[in-house]
Amino acid sequence: MPNIKEKTTNGMFWGGIMSLLQQVLGLVFSLVIARQLNPADYGMVGMLTIFTAVATCLQDGGFVWALTNRKEVTPIQYSSVFWLNVFLGVFIYTILFLCAPLLASFFGYEELVWLSRYVFLGIIFSSLGVVQTAFLYKQIKVKERAISTITGVVIAGIVGIVLAYNGFSYWGIATQGILNIGVSSLMLWYFSSFRPKLEFDLNFIKKILSEGVRFVIPNVFAIVGDNIFSLILGKKYSVNDVGNFTQASKWNTAGYSIILGMMRNVSQPVLVKFRDEDEQYLNVFRKLFRMTAFLLVPIMLGIAMVAPEFIEIILTAKWLESANILRILCVGGVFSVLNSMATYFIMSLNRTTLYMCLGVLMSVAHVVAALFASAWGAIALAYAYTIISCFSFIIYYAFIRQTHSYTIIMLIKDLLPVFLITLTAMFISCFMTKSVIIIEIRFVLRLVICIISYLVLMRIYKYDSLLYLKEFIINRIKR
Repeated sequence: MPNIKEKTTNGMFWGGIMSLLQQVLGLVFSLVIARQLNPADYGMVGMLTIFTAVATCLQDGGFVWALTNRKEVTPIQYSSVFWLNVFLGVFIYTILFLCAPLLASFFGYEELVWLSRYVFLGIIFSSLGVVQTAFLYKQIKVKERAISTITGVVIAGIVGIVLAYNGFSYWGIATQGILNIGVSSLMLWYFSSFRPKLEFDLNFIKKILSEGVRFVIPNVFAIVGDNIFSLILGKKYSVNDVGNFTQASKWNTAGYSIILGMMRNVSQPVLVKFRDEDEQYLNVFRKLFRMTAFLLVPIMLGIAMVAPEFIEIILTAKWLESANILRILCVGGVFSVLNSMATYFIMSLNRTTLYMCLGVLMSVAHVVAALFASAWGAIALAYAYTIISCFSFIIYYAFIRQTHSYTIIMLIKDLLPVFLITLTAMFISCFMTKSVIIIEIRFVLRLVICIISYLVLMRIYKYDSLLYLKEFIINRIKR
């Protein structure tokens, strides 16, 4: 039986593989589809994102996190949650189906009536995979979840390309999203040994609902906070504005999802095992936190550095308006992931009420900032997202400091070297390539020089995450 260190290492490895392949494949499929479609097509589906995300979150009920936080879960308890999820999925879809004309009227696009009803089918498919996800997640079976996710991305991407090139416009994007969810859920069933039975533990459901609601409430607020920008743009501006912001937001998410997916798959399950040992718990968290920063900061700031070249080469010049938005969002993306790591810290301590209150507070701040910035357009909304993400990190750290002796000196030691070395590598890269005129060559050179500079400077500084990563790669090769 593998020990916790091996499980953590394997979880991070397969989590990284899953996130990397998912984003690379997504990049390839999006590249092909975006060249065929225009910002307005993405804008039509983008306006529905907030409703789909909130509905999926409500149907999920926070049960994945609640089940993971329990030491033991019986088969009848898994079955009870499964049937509850299916009921919630069908119920929420029915409500949204009936409300579709109201959504179309709100945005002023009659096409959204049946498009929304079609897109929302993903909620039902998602409900079938929630318990299977929790079952595999609790056992840190990241490899199986990785294969499930990647299979969904590949099949949905191929279908999306075929539909886009056959004139299905935003219907192709909608179909791609539904297939991704459906195929991934089907693969989770293949890998999971759990099969629901016709049994129901009402007392357990009452308990898990009270726990789950403390996860789902802040998640709903977080989704609203993250997607309020597209909602405001869809109401006050054109579908092109929504499309550009959605495209920038998508690449921002793609950048940090690689690292977030890696750390999310192991952080909470691993931290739960050490929550009764304060010193060991903090040491484990700091190692995870430093590894996150070591990988995250250069990726996100690197994307910001080459955003104009990246957008023009990958998506063509018609999407250039999204490049400046992407640059700003990438900075916020760094703190968004650091905030997620802070929430894993809080959740693994079973401080669900604190998690709920902080999540609601931060999300309300996002909404207020978005409403305030909406008068100045997409760029102002991007700044609002970034500023609030930074502010949220300060608040999360303050509460972590109250529960454990994670001092400001420790925080500076963990983060400051990464930011300084990344910025130095970026300066070296931009300085050495400032005279390169051909955009493709400049793009490649900036990335290569920045990566090499970063690794060399980290090697000189002897940052422990680099040494750990080097050791892990060597051990992996020897196997």
